[in-house]
Amino acid sequence: MRYLPGGDPDGRLLSVDIVGYLLGYADHLRVSLENNLRHHSFLNPFCFAGDDDNLGPCDAASSATAKPIPDDPPTTTTRLFSKPFSRGIEFSVCTVLSTYRATDEQTHACGSCIINIMPMRLEKLRQADLNLLVTFAAIAEEKSITAAASRLFLSQPAVSRALQRARAMFEDDLLVRSPQGFELTLRGRKILDELEGLLPRMENLVAPSLFDPAREKSHFRISGPDNVCTVVLPGLCRQYANGRYQVQFEFWPWRSGIAELVEHGQLDLVLHIDDGLLPSHFQSERLYREDWICAVARDGHFGDRLPLKQYLGASHIVVATYEGVQTIPDKLLAAVGAKRSSCIRVPYFGVALQCLPGTELVLTLTSGMTSAIKNDRRLRLVKAPQELHAFHFLIAWHPRLNTDPRHVWLRGAMRSTAAALAV
Repeated sequence: MRYLPGGDPDGRLLSVDIVGYLLGYADHLRVSLENNLRHHSFLNPFCFAGDDDNLGPCDAASSATAKPIPDDPPTTTTRLFSKPFSRGIEFSVCTVLSTYRATDEQTHACGSCIINIMPMRLEKLRQADLNLLVTFAAIAEEKSITAAASRLFLSQPAVSRALQRARAMFEDDLLVRSPQGFELTLRGRKILDELEGLLPRMENLVAPSLFDPAREKSHFRISGPDNVCTVVLPGLCRQYANGRYQVQFEFWPWRSGIAELVEHGQLDLVLHIDDGLLPSHFQSERLYREDWICAVARDGHFGDRLPLKQYLGASHIVVATYEGVQTIPDKLLAAVGAKRSSCIRVPYFGVALQCLPGTELVLTLTSGMTSAIKNDRRLRLVKAPQELHAFHFLIAWHPRLNTDPRHVWLRGAMRSTAAALAV
């Protein structure tokens, strides 16, 4: 064991090259730690003791380990962090995945030692051919080289060679011949039992399975303005909230900072106007098209169409879903050098509709809200100025969700719901 000065300016960070202890020696290390701790020897040979001004290895640092070190083991670099305290020690050893804490009322010489042993290099795994696991499992299940070769679409000699390599890798026969075909050795049975759970998980890592909403539970968080939710949610409920699916949809209120919620993974999907306000790295696609319409009180003085001059002369109730951000109609009017006047601004279209009866206010809203106007006898539709061009609603998501099976299904569900609107 060699103690080498580290890069810490105070000399409190040391690098230790520890020879020995692959995975099979992890338990020995744990027992050694417990024994040292029990006798207050402060982790022979890993402890550093000293007073506030002079930290260095304690006497136990030079003692040998309790068991001989194996031949030609790999090397693990360990960093020790030491801080002077009047009593007690605290340390963690990553190699044995355990944490210990102790205090000694009688001890003042040792400070607080934090030992962080990085995970040992898995040399055997790094050098192993993992394809041999698949071949071994196939032979063990089929009990025949010929049948395993057919199942793996390989030649019989190739499978035989793979078995020999697997035997060399595990240092065990794994399979022995019997009148009934191949039989597993005790080590082979243990390995096969482990592979029955391991191989399917490895398969899912490289080839994720499709998401089945009828069998798998999932919770999706979505957000959008109330006008698009009015259009999309009824169809979504009819198609997927019928007891046949295990999915749950949670719609969050639309507000400023919605992009940050998507960025931090708090939202899975947003329904957004194609106004160019989404972050450039977000993924998006068009969901459906909307036109602009106007709603007024049924007994108002407006005709069936609002020319731009009359539209600009009217008093408007404006729905602003983003605080301090210009609405789409206002942007379109500004493009032709025009501006409308408003006496009230609200965040929701549903609320705005309830404010119209008994007034001469004009509400500009999306065509998806047409049914809400027609179902209210106090209101009527008026055609909007032609300067207010149509637009598209988008679905937008973070690119890290591009290929996730759950989110691929969610976007498909949104598409099918929107497609049904045109029928």
